[in-house]
Amino acid sequence: MTGYINGKKIPDLKYEDMLPTRKVTGMSVVATPNVRYITTNGNVTTITLPSRAAVGTLVAVACERGGGWRISPAAGQIIWNEGYPADVTGYEPGDSANLICIVADTEWTLESYNRVSSDAKLYGVRIDTANTNPETAVEYTDDAIGFSPMSGGDGNFSWGSW
Repeated sequence: MTGYINGKKIPDLKYEDMLPTRKVTGMSVVATPNVRYITTNGNVTTITLPSRAAVGTLVAVACERGGGWRISPAAGQIIWNEGYPADVTGYEPGDSANLICIVADTEWTLESYNRVSSDAKLYGVRIDTANTNPETAVEYTDDAIGFSPMSGGDGNFSWGSW
């Protein structure tokens, strides 16, 4: 591919040149169009959307640690999620959201949202490759400890704990 983006030749262009990242240590920031924000404050950080934004403008936010973030529309703006007005917040490290301007200056849509839940489960297995007995070679780990395995054969099937 050849050409230029933002005045830079494409082979010399880095992702950071197209969508720069800013760490936010304070309690609030007014977003700049096409910037990613990573919050690090111990309290909730308010990210206010830019009051002027062209269609296709992106604002992204993620929580590194601390109290999380809240996206606040500027005066006269609305954020849509699946056709409904939305409040967009993230409180856990790893929570993230991407918002795209769909009507210049006034309407945004939640393009993607990842919320890390403290209720998330982790199911794991440990396989003893030296053990050739399938009945004893597998050990369940993490939140799967104590589960009974699926089994079946000859038209009989049991889901076990799954």
